[in-house]
Order: sequence, then structure tokens, then C-alpha cells
Amino acid sequence: GVLTDILAQLPQDITIYGGNLQSLPKGYKTFDLLQDPFYLTENADITAHCAVKLAMGRLPVTLKNCPVLVVGWGRIGKCLAADLLALGADVTVAARNPADRAMLLALGYRSIPTGELVPYLMRYRVILNTVPVPVLSEADTAHCRHDCIKIDLASQSGIAGSDVIWAKGLPNQETPESSGKLIAKTVIRLATGKEESL
Repeated sequence: GVLTDILAQLPQDITIYGGNLQSLPKGYKTFDLLQDPFYLTENADITAHCAVKLAMGRLPVTLKNCPVLVVGWGRIGKCLAADLLALGADVTVAARNPADRAMLLALGYRSIPTGELVPYLMRYRVILNTVPVPVLSEADTAHCRHDCIKIDLASQSGIAGSDVIWAKGLPNQETPESSGKLIAKTVIRLATGKEESL
């Protein structure tokens, strides 16, 4: 491939920064951004901001009191829920782990088990999925209200349906400056070995 051709022209003692570097030939010093918790968390925050902006651009109402479902309580789900709550949305988070659901309630969110979404779908004006496995089939999404905005942020689609907005890679597309600054900051931090964020 192209990467192999490029590497063949470079000395073996170079350092490679990037994402998903497991497939590189052995012998190179690598820093995989997608294994760095600081990068992943800040990228999740940027993704959440982009997703909220995307949803707001399609809604004919404000987010205040708007019923929104966030599927998943990982990095992106946590950032999304916080952003939406701050904007006054009526936020429900679907999580499979009972301990996570208990924490969600303590933090002021509504919470439902991921496997029990269908009876509640008609309630939501916006559904944002962060889970990279099938969560809602096309038959499931038929239970959504006709004007529900469905946005899938996962690396592998979790919501089926012709009207689902698959928004993979939002930071690079929507906020390239923020995304670029994060990459630069991460590379500098990894290169200098400083644990704290710059």
C-alpha cells in the first residue's frame, strides 16, 4: 500500500504518530493517538460539541426541554449528556450497566437500559447513538416519532434506517482547527513525555 511505500523510503529510526498503527511493520517507534486517554477524551468532547451543533441545525425548536436520548455512556456519551443538560434539554441516557444507570440518576439524567429502548422511542425528538454495535433495527426505529432526528456517532453504525444521519468523523469535518490543535498538542505531549495536557 501507499504507507508501506512511504515507509520503505524512510530510515528505520523514525517515530510515527497516528491512529490505528497496529498494522505497521515491526521496528518503528510509534505513538498511537487512539491509545492515548487524553486525546480520546478531548476528541470525545469535540465530537459532542459537533453533534449538538448538528442536531440544533436540524431542529425547528430549541433544545430547552427537548426530549433527547443519548445511547451509550462512554466518553462521547458522557460529554454529550453534559452538553445537552447544560443547554436545558430533557436528557435520557441508555446504558446497559446498572451501576452506570444509578450514577446517571444521581447526576440528574433520566436513564433506561439499552436493551429496553423500543417502548420509549416515541418520546424523543433527538436520538444520538454512540454505541458501535447494532442497538436499534429499522423495525425499532419505526417506533420513533416522524420528526425524530436520529444521529449515529459510532465508528460502526448502531441505528438502522434510511433517515439516520451517520456522522462518523465529525471533528475533522466540522471543526478542523480544533481537531488539528488537539493532534498537535497530543504529539508535542507524547514527544516530550509530559503527562499533563499542554
